[in-house]
Amino acid sequence: MGVRICSAVLLAAMCAFCTANADTYTLSVPCAGQYGPTRYFDINFGVQLISVQRLTMHWSGYVVPGWWTPGVEPGVPGPWPGQFLCALSRDTGGSSKWVYTDGLGATTYPNPEFFGLASEFTPVAGDTSWGFLLDGCARMYVQFAPAYHPARLPPWPPWGRNYPPVGYLDSATLVLQATPVPEPLGSTALAVCVCGYLLRRRGQRRSTAR
Repeated sequence: MGVRICSAVLLAAMCAFCTANADTYTLSVPCAGQYGPTRYFDINFGVQLISVQRLTMHWSGYVVPGWWTPGVEPGVPGPWPGQFLCALSRDTGGSSKWVYTDGLGATTYPNPEFFGLASEFTPVAGDTSWGFLLDGCARMYVQFAPAYHPARLPPWPPWGRNYPPVGYLDSATLVLQATPVPEPLGSTALAVCVCGYLLRRRGQRRSTAR
């Protein structure tokens, strides 16, 4: 009887090893501050993955809008919004994913526009593969740039008295939903302990019977 129970426990341990559930991992990115040049960050979730279900960027900050004076018609002077963009890939190239904000600051000029968003990473060029992130590591960059305003042409003011927008990030956290590579040690150790206990009890019963 004890042997059969041990077999059942070992089978359950093997099933637990083969069946992995999705988990959630969070990683704070030290990207606070004013943005001008692009900033790069090494990302490491510290886990090997079977698959990635979703990756979200929870970020907050604000944009101080600028002002532009286009030099050609039909452009008209007005507030100059800005936007953040964040991309995730590998140095070796290949698949990449990105998130970005809309143009911020146009409706609050001359005051800053604050934001707090949860933006889901999407493919840059239609490639839905997450293979570059299965080792838990990636390269990320964050940049800020003046945003195109559809009501004014041209999109990039070539001359005139222009004051570009300025962007600030307060915080950024990556939230990853993914299926990790299972670790068999925990299940196996539990199975061994249970089987050892059952076999020990069986030996004690035999000794008592004698």
